[in-house]
Amino acid sequence: MVAEPVGQAALYLRLSREDGDTEQSGSIQSQQLLLTEYAKRNGMTVSAIYTDDGISGTKWNRPGLQELLRAAESGQIRVILVKDLSRLSRDYVKTGELLEEWFPKYGIRLIAVEDGIDTAKQLPANDFSPMRAVLNDWYARDISRKVRAAVHARQESGLCTAARLPYGYRKTEGRILVDPAEAAVVIWIFKSYLDGKSRCAIARKLTEDGIRPPGEKWNRNIRNWNDATIGRILKNSAYCGKLMLHKTEKLSYKSNRKQQLPAWMWTVYPIPAVIGEEVFEAVRTRIEQKPQRARNRTHWLSGRVYCGECESRMYVTSRNRVICSGRKHGTGCQNPSMSLSALEEMLSVQLERDGISVYSQALPILLEKIVIRKETAELYLRYKEP
Repeated sequence: MVAEPVGQAALYLRLSREDGDTEQSGSIQSQQLLLTEYAKRNGMTVSAIYTDDGISGTKWNRPGLQELLRAAESGQIRVILVKDLSRLSRDYVKTGELLEEWFPKYGIRLIAVEDGIDTAKQLPANDFSPMRAVLNDWYARDISRKVRAAVHARQESGLCTAARLPYGYRKTEGRILVDPAEAAVVIWIFKSYLDGKSRCAIARKLTEDGIRPPGEKWNRNIRNWNDATIGRILKNSAYCGKLMLHKTEKLSYKSNRKQQLPAWMWTVYPIPAVIGEEVFEAVRTRIEQKPQRARNRTHWLSGRVYCGECESRMYVTSRNRVICSGRKHGTGCQNPSMSLSALEEMLSVQLERDGISVYSQALPILLEKIVIRKETAELYLRYKEP
């Protein structure tokens, strides 16, 4: 039976191979066609389409989803169509919050076409939606476990699984080869360091000579060498023929954060050496003998503030200013520093605007990260109403 006209509806489309979404019927185009036809049959006009292509359903801060929720909150949308519940989210906690709290609060009608879910009707499928949310979450967990196991199996069979090779190497037809031009730079770096030059002096010389730094082809904001880049090269055992794989793992299949694994869990992959092992050991000895500057990590915002322009981490200085580490190290980022008091005021304004009441003692616990752009600061809490 054709339903009565209900006016305008918004479509939400999502696809991610990370979730195991590989079937042709689940493509973005197929989802749009399915939902458009459904809307037409049921007297709905499609007013907007929101898309997240290539983003896992376990991630909450998807641009398309967040734009959809903002439009719904402002009253622009009253009906949301999705192919199935897993398109909306593969996090059963977030799915439950949306279905049981957020959608009813703002008068949103959700229709998951293939699951037979329609929150405006008394349907048996609606009662099963919590179980579907759990199964969708479990499916994402299972896919993550299988992918991780497949990567480990490839490593143990002697295949290189590194997403990016260190500076000085390139991959051709599955083989890892030395890049002669970049390898010459690496050799010069090691020699210069053993000759007594500092990492900053080495970086400055390479920048002055117009040598392209590592990472420039992936991030155009990286234009200059810096001491951190030199330090990573000097500590990388790949240059003496030992490429280390499986050094980190994600904390969770729902998180992008990674944890450093103990050395005994690493996989050593042999590659052509650029320098001798005796040179590498001599450099490591000098690094270990050099006293390290102690960094002030006492401020509760340390490690939680990120630059919205170049995605580098920002830190709090002894003069109570927040500075982009990328800009300091010569990435070319133009994000200006900000006073700590101004940042705290912006956070207070955002919390008040979002209607979030958080005691000052609880904020350090609930705060996940802050993203600072020019004249704006975006706050992310671990537990927040979507």
